[in-house]
Amino acid sequence: MRRISKDSAEEESNIDITPMLDVVFIMLIFFIVTATF
Repeated sequence: MRRISKDSAEEESNIDITPMLDVVFIMLIFFIVTATF
């Protein structure tokens, strides 16, 4: 993991967004599976 003074803020914001997207996809899959059964 490289740390650059100028890009560190942008990289941190992207790293914070990716786990939220993973959680959203997991929730969508969970609701789709529970709705079908």
